[in-house]
Amino acid sequence: MPSLDKGEHAPEGLKGRTGGVLPLAGHKARLRAVYWDMTTVTPWVESIEHDDSDPDDDVDDSWTEYILHIIVTGQTAVEAAESYGFTPDQRTLLAELQAPENNDLWLALLYGVSAADNEIVAVALSQLGNVDGVERCLEK
Repeated sequence: MPSLDKGEHAPEGLKGRTGGVLPLAGHKARLRAVYWDMTTVTPWVESIEHDDSDPDDDVDDSWTEYILHIIVTGQTAVEAAESYGFTPDQRTLLAELQAPENNDLWLALLYGVSAADNEIVAVALSQLGNVDGVERCLEK
């Protein structure tokens, strides 16, 4: 079986210039490093003391409730550009990628749908309850 590391499956014009078409171990490690450079995870535990329900019954049923809070914060593209020391040309290209007129292209690339496609409704519905990247249970 050919190794993707050598780019055998890459399009003709890219052979020898990429590590292959699919993300490989080295690429995954770099992507993981960038992700963690751009993401902060802050956990904290809240404790709530619950008193004895009946102090006169000789049974201490007081208890402590623990709630784990996890806050995931990501950098904006501008903050990441600053962190990585983007050149003015790179910042211009980044601004072009984020231009509103390119939103349909990003939808098509990331979700396989376009704004004129009814599948966008299915994508939106699949995200119900997803708040700031965290799935929330919705009462019905």
